[in-house]
Amino acid sequence: MAEAVTVQCGEVLNVTAGATRTKGDVMMVPDGRGGVILQDQVSGQPVGTTVKEGEVYDFLKTALLVMLTGQEVYWDHSANTVTYWATDDKDFFLGTVVRDAAGTDATVRVALNQRASCVFNAGAAGAAGAARTTLVMTTAQGAAAGGVLFNRVGGSHIVKYGTAAEAQKADLISVRSVPVASKWIWSAVFTVIADGDADVIDTVFGVADASHDTNPDTITTSAFFHLDMTGADLKIYAESDNAAAEVNATDTTKVFAVGTPVHVMIDGRSGDGSALKYYVNGIRVLSGTAFTVAGAAGPLKALFLTEKSSNDSPGSVALDDMRLRLTAGRPPARFPTTTDASQRCPTRRSTTGSPLRASRSPRRPPSPTTARRGRRRCWPPPRSASSPPAPTTRPAR
Repeated sequence: MAEAVTVQCGEVLNVTAGATRTKGDVMMVPDGRGGVILQDQVSGQPVGTTVKEGEVYDFLKTALLVMLTGQEVYWDHSANTVTYWATDDKDFFLGTVVRDAAGTDATVRVALNQRASCVFNAGAAGAAGAARTTLVMTTAQGAAAGGVLFNRVGGSHIVKYGTAAEAQKADLISVRSVPVASKWIWSAVFTVIADGDADVIDTVFGVADASHDTNPDTITTSAFFHLDMTGADLKIYAESDNAAAEVNATDTTKVFAVGTPVHVMIDGRSGDGSALKYYVNGIRVLSGTAFTVAGAAGPLKALFLTEKSSNDSPGSVALDDMRLRLTAGRPPARFPTTTDASQRCPTRRSTTGSPLRASRSPRRPPSPTTARRGRRRCWPPPRSASSPPAPTTRPAR
């Protein structure tokens, strides 16, 4: 027997339908990838499902949410729409956005099963995930001893303050950076695990040219989301500073809840660091505020920093995701589209095993030929060096 036998094309899988399915439905295939169904099928029958990485589709999007090019998105199993983060439901990773989607758009264009390319990804290995951390405390490390504890658990970075009445700080700053005058997007997901009990804990997420041991407000260049973890103030603030023009922490009107992930983004694609756009859970906030880092020397690094003043207040916050990515400009307003999914791949197989191929262009009309002694000869006949010029019109038959 051969060491390997082809079963089916890896781009299209035959998956038994657990319910009646319609062409264009989205589902998770048994190995966990997202798939798009290629034809109608009744429950219990195999249905051809494409899982081809990078294949681009327009998917239904959750209403009002803004999604930016290069953003990784998920399929909301309950709502049957694209969303920005997976919850405890049967949500699954869908792919990467290839064209901005406004809040008013009904759909978002996504490259199926494709991961985003990032300058920095806090959960990645290798150069893309390279970062530095700094802990500031007087007592021994660890909440039990009273000091601050900073651990990585899975893909999350978790800070937990101890009860020692002292100034403490923990941060994570990316090694790689982007120029201020470039097109960049920063994003993060954070979860407040335990709030503080006094107005002593400040936590920021965003981009900056450096970190600081005691006060993020003294950083020269920054664009942040800011939390005052007081136990009473649940507001999410936004701020920016380029040394020449500072926007102090401003209420976004959005709030966090203990134990609930919050997705945040800063869009820096103006190309010069001006007109920064801030988003909380897919909704733009403070659109009338002129956030900017324009004119600063930079470069900008992804930064997560939390610090407390001399107090015994506990508190804990998790950085579940943080990314910084560059873009090459705005994508085209339109991509070539087709109404038939089977037309987008060179070769597919249906549930019966017969190939589904992309349509070919019509064949060129056959050249005029004459038959002689069972042989086909094209008109005009080939010339040799000694042949007279070939006639420009076909002789009458």
